[in-house]
Amino acid sequence: MLNWILVGLLVLAIVGIGALAMLIDSGVEDKHKSRFVYALFSLFGLIGVVFMMVEDKSAFVYGDWASSGKNGGKKSKQYAEVSEADDGGPAEAEATTKAGGASSGDGDVDGSKAQSSASVETPDGRDCDVCPPMVRLTGADTVIGTLFREAGQGGPILGPLQEAKVLAYSIGRYEITVGQFEAFVKEKSYKPANTCRIGKEVREGTTFRSPGFDQSPDHPVVCVSWYDAAAYAEWLTRKTGRQYDVANEVEWEHAARAGSLDSFATGKQIHGAQAQYRAVGQNRNGTSNVGTFTSNKFGLYDVHGNAAEMIRNCWNTSESPTTVTTGECSSRTVKGGSWASTAGHLHFAARAPIGIAEADNTVGFRVVRHRE
Repeated sequence: MLNWILVGLLVLAIVGIGALAMLIDSGVEDKHKSRFVYALFSLFGLIGVVFMMVEDKSAFVYGDWASSGKNGGKKSKQYAEVSEADDGGPAEAEATTKAGGASSGDGDVDGSKAQSSASVETPDGRDCDVCPPMVRLTGADTVIGTLFREAGQGGPILGPLQEAKVLAYSIGRYEITVGQFEAFVKEKSYKPANTCRIGKEVREGTTFRSPGFDQSPDHPVVCVSWYDAAAYAEWLTRKTGRQYDVANEVEWEHAARAGSLDSFATGKQIHGAQAQYRAVGQNRNGTSNVGTFTSNKFGLYDVHGNAAEMIRNCWNTSESPTTVTTGECSSRTVKGGSWASTAGHLHFAARAPIGIAEADNTVGFRVVRHRE
């Protein structure tokens, strides 16, 4: 209503300016001319006031988010599926409990607020007692990679900036834990990799149970191969009747970014109190419990550091990350950086290869669930 009144005043001011200009141009006595000039300038001033008072409801949309000058960030139309809480804000993804009964900590509250397309369909997002907690994401247009790809000699390989589209899917809130993988191994009498790379040395007889440092059931599983990760996902599929898999690069990066266009979930920089990695001045010789650090805006933990994560894409630097080559190949792709990585390798767009039969004590995985 206010805007219509202001528009009316604007129209009157413009008409008044035209009328005064015609009167001045037609010739008036000098003693009256100054009054008309003052009136003319007053109408110009009125127009300026009207422009300042009109409420700006326009929005600038980029990627997943729309921003408004007066009201801060708003969800763009593609996230219309997200439920709204009673107070009008986005419904928060519920805090979950990790396998083994460990508390998820305060990070769930901090990380699952904010603008996200994430919600869980059950209280903890699991399909069974030993299944991983999942976060459900709606379909969306997304952005992956980076425009600034110069990493310097010895720096990480960074994927190119690209737009992509993802359908609705769920992704693990945490990296698969030692306890969750152990449940699979015991139930299936599965024989996982028994050779693992520890630093520069490949050690025979080394398994996920002894990766070269102490772990609890709530640490991310490492020293597993691509075959092990794929077998675990297939086990979940058969156990639950729902389609599980290892994430592809677009699914992983979309979920890790949670709408961010920065290099990290923490912004343009990351420091040692925000992730388990080789930060300056901190000596970290192994993984930490999953969920130790604050989650991203979708409620995912450890998207930077802790265990680097194998993803489904075959490794090929000449192909776009949006081209998901998943057939037989000698190497798969790794994302996210690990406890042994420097900050540059934690970049959302950073990617590295790993042989399909190789196991490494810095590399684990996270699963997705399709057909939501």
